[in-house]
Amino acid sequence: RVTAFASPEFSQESRSFWAELGLSEPESHEKKKGQVTDQGPLLDHWLILTSASGRIDWLYVPKPEEPDEIEEFGFHDVGPFPEAVDKYVGLLGGWLEGKCPKLVRFAFGATIRLPVADRVEGYKQLSAYLPFKIDGERSSDFLYQINRHRKSSVIPELSINRLTQWSVAALTGLAGQLTFSSGGISPDLRQYGSKSACQAVLDINTDPEYRKGIEKKQVKDLLDEFVRMAKEIA
Repeated sequence: RVTAFASPEFSQESRSFWAELGLSEPESHEKKKGQVTDQGPLLDHWLILTSASGRIDWLYVPKPEEPDEIEEFGFHDVGPFPEAVDKYVGLLGGWLEGKCPKLVRFAFGATIRLPVADRVEGYKQLSAYLPFKIDGERSSDFLYQINRHRKSSVIPELSINRLTQWSVAALTGLAGQLTFSSGGISPDLRQYGSKSACQAVLDINTDPEYRKGIEKKQVKDLLDEFVRMAKEIA
């Protein structure tokens, strides 16, 4: 995810951010209550572009599955993190350098997963990354979040938030039927699959207290810095 918060004087009227990226027509276009959402294929996956009230979000996500294209049960992604983020950021680079307005805030986010056999193995793996051990045999519902600030090398007086949330994600597949009767609804469900993964959710963003704004000429370099920080954490 790349998120830009434009300065108050910016007007998004009569602008198509999708077209400005040089993409073909989106597969869907929706305008509702001042928010515009465009969606369509991108780099073998899917782009969701949303703009509203000076905020623009670019989300790079797995392509939605058609009923006759259901893949193997499990977590879906856009590929190995370093390669996927480089391709995605490369696509946005031209717009950021040429058409991006002055910003008040800027952010980059990603969800990174490493498949594991189960929750216990996941906690063991997380213990290798974190400065403490997690007892997977006698604990559950683990969630660790930390924000490790760092000064920007692009704008030296700017502080960058490096928020990371660590957990083990679980995905369970259920199938079955619902029976409706005068006594209510009776579910008859069975589990047909279970997947687990170590998960790190990254949110790298500029300090909300920074009031000078981010000039257009600084935005691309700032995103490159965000990506370097994300790769370092990954």
